[in-house]
Amino acid sequence: MPICEPESIDEGLSAPRKEREVAAEVPPADAPAKRRRRRYPWVLVALLAVACVVAWMAAAMLVHNGTAAVPARLEPLTFDFQAVQRHDHLLLTWNRGAKAVRDATAATLTIHDGPEREDVVLDLDTLQRGGVDYFPVFEDVSFGLTLAHTPGGSVSEQAHASLRP
Repeated sequence: MPICEPESIDEGLSAPRKEREVAAEVPPADAPAKRRRRRYPWVLVALLAVACVVAWMAAAMLVHNGTAAVPARLEPLTFDFQAVQRHDHLLLTWNRGAKAVRDATAATLTIHDGPEREDVVLDLDTLQRGGVDYFPVFEDVSFGLTLAHTPGGSVSEQAHASLRP
């Protein structure tokens, strides 16, 4: 008798190997479909464009309202005080157009002529002229010009002259 091998129940019922692999890859109809991940570079470009437009509009509104922050230009408070020899006297000058001179509310000229010291209050008209003559007694003379400003600040500069033959 021929030897018969019993057939496996599973072999007859099961699909070939390739069909089983394909079947495993295909999801059932009721399962949610897996979406392929897409990239949207135009979304980033659009968001960047919107951000730029918003920033530009905010800056335009600030400038239009006059509240834009503009860096202040700091002007030095120097006024170029100097003493220059003129024959038998000294010419004391300063820049009358300097902000420190224009905004001054009072001015005091301090003179050190040898051992002598004197403070001379200058009126605002003299200050606006930009200079005064001084006839020294001794050879070495030092000067200081102090300008007072409201509210309580002051600025001063020094000058020195030597009258040596």
